[in-house]
Amino acid sequence: FPSHDKVGEDEQDEVTQQGLALLKTCDWVFDGNPPEKWLIRCLKSPFARFEGPLDKLTNLTFEQLWYSELYYSQNNFTKMMAVLYQKQPRFGKKNAFDSDKIDESAKYFARFEALKSAIYFNYEGCRRYLAVCFQHVFKSGEGKGDKAGNWLDVAIGMAGDDPIKFNALKKENMYIVLKMLDNSLAQIEKLKTANGSNS
Repeated sequence: FPSHDKVGEDEQDEVTQQGLALLKTCDWVFDGNPPEKWLIRCLKSPFARFEGPLDKLTNLTFEQLWYSELYYSQNNFTKMMAVLYQKQPRFGKKNAFDSDKIDESAKYFARFEALKSAIYFNYEGCRRYLAVCFQHVFKSGEGKGDKAGNWLDVAIGMAGDDPIKFNALKKENMYIVLKMLDNSLAQIEKLKTANGSNS
């Protein structure tokens, strides 16, 4: 049987080769605008496979959005990866996101540091798409960190003092929550405009 050290070396070599191959695949992306299509679908080693988000981040929960935005603004690559990529068992569905396991999972993603620029560039493309879809939520001119620290407050505000509603909101698909929020903000803006014209 191979030694633990040998297995570790083999795993590291495979990860390195995978990273270099993925970077070559993604090189063309940097010549244009950030893509909304998610390019690096999965990351794997001999012992684990992690599935990434779908195109335009369509399968992320609202809780994943606020954590990914937080770590993106902090330039914390490993924790952001722990939010975006979830472990895929050999059989069955991939694991659901669990914020309590971010620190534990982040240690694994340190080996993929070579993919940092590609992942960030891809994520920026998805953020731009969200800004087009939900223009009242993502105001034009907002910087990288302008929204990141506010998502938890947004969730609390939408849920009020109801912990059951808050927990349900965290697990809801982020597109549904963003649509609800965008509609509410559009209505508020409309009322402000109407009141201003009547004053």
